[in-house]
Amino acid sequence: MKQNYLGTYGVLKDISNKLNYIYLEDLEKSNENLGVTILKCIEEKKEYIVVQSLGGKAKFRLKREVYEIKDKPKFNIGDRIRLFKYPELEANVRKICWHNKDKRIYYLLNVENDKRKSASRYYEDDNKFEKI
Repeated sequence: MKQNYLGTYGVLKDISNKLNYIYLEDLEKSNENLGVTILKCIEEKKEYIVVQSLGGKAKFRLKREVYEIKDKPKFNIGDRIRLFKYPELEANVRKICWHNKDKRIYYLLNVENDKRKSASRYYEDDNKFEKI
């Protein structure tokens, strides 16, 4: 039975020669690092799938063999977030990423008036923040 990819979220598999599975002309049009980006499959063709990075505008054609389906992120780009440790601060989700070594989702936030906290990684499963 053929896997249905449309509407799924995923990442690039950790395999050698990834470039053999990605249409290079799509990569040349973009400056995004696909290795750390959560992707969403937005189209499915016979010979490839089309994915878009969350928060990005670039679209990429991939062969199915390099795409690994993951759970949908709990938060979306632009969501208002409250940090449990700093309840007086609010933040917005600015980027959703994948940590290849730890194999888990993390978020980069824009924390109001705090560049240091904005530079930190906030892991989805650490339960340190919630949507407002």
